[in-house]
Amino acid sequence: MINLRFLSLLAVSAALVSGSLTAAATPHKHSRAISQAQAVKIAKKRVGGGRVTDIDHSDGRWEIEIRRGCTEYDVDVSSQSGRVIKVDTDNHCDD
Repeated sequence: MINLRFLSLLAVSAALVSGSLTAAATPHKHSRAISQAQAVKIAKKRVGGGRVTDIDHSDGRWEIEIRRGCTEYDVDVSSQSGRVIKVDTDNHCDD
């Protein structure tokens, strides 16, 4: 007769192996939860509109450059949460 403890251990082992194989076969969630279009919308809202002149994605953030009048805004938006991380401005009227 098979020991009940052995059956329990066998069942747990099978579940662990099955789960790890399933997890390995499942593709990783896309690293960009916020799309480029969503990031642009967030950045434009933050600075009050303007024309997007450059977009880049690196280090888990969208880096969006927006020009409005004489001011250039560099807006960093988290690609996971959509939160504005940083806004830098540069005035080009004096150039």
